[in-house]
Amino acid sequence: VHNGQVTTFTGGNGHGSTDGPAKSARFREISDMELDGHGVIWLVDRGSHSIRKITPDGTVTTVAGGTSGFADGTGSGARFNSVTGLAVAPDGRIYIADTSNHRIRVMTTAGVVTTFVGSGNNGYTNGTGSSARFNSPTDVMATSSGDILIVDTNNQRLRRAHHSLGRCFINGVCYGPDVVNPKAACGACDATKANAGWTTKPDGAACADGAPCTTGDKCAAGQCKGTA
Repeated sequence: VHNGQVTTFTGGNGHGSTDGPAKSARFREISDMELDGHGVIWLVDRGSHSIRKITPDGTVTTVAGGTSGFADGTGSGARFNSVTGLAVAPDGRIYIADTSNHRIRVMTTAGVVTTFVGSGNNGYTNGTGSSARFNSPTDVMATSSGDILIVDTNNQRLRRAHHSLGRCFINGVCYGPDVVNPKAACGACDATKANAGWTTKPDGAACADGAPCTTGDKCAAGQCKGTA
């Protein structure tokens, strides 16, 4: 919508899940979308059980999913079941309300999908990781502090899961959760975390899983991995 005039940005070419330029892309049932800090639109194609993205030039790509079911994995190896909502966190990761799997999933921009919280069995239990239970969560929101707010629809509750936005220290240089400018977001480094054996990475470098460096990550061979 621009100045009240409505036009079609992408889709509308029939029912489907075709990737490609805006004019030829197809969708089945879009249920949510969010813009990240790089101008990329991340969207839920509920009917295709997939997470897709639209780059600023209008190109549509399926990043993960495409088949109904449940599986952690990368790209098409990941499976969702009637996924409904998503949120882009400050660290760049995408949190996903996997409604019919009764789970909250988390995905890197490279399409690596893991389960954040939820057992997969519908119910109501507070807890950590897979010990928590939800009943058809339909939406999520990422806060600046690292909390993930969850609309637990059939439990008639708003739930909260905490995921700390951490720091990675490389040769005494602090890399924080801000993807665009990690050092600025981090502030002063904790010198006790510095280790001469760690390798230097460029500003904005990502972990081995595609996500920004997080608390406790040890940097080796130019990648952040493991626990320091």
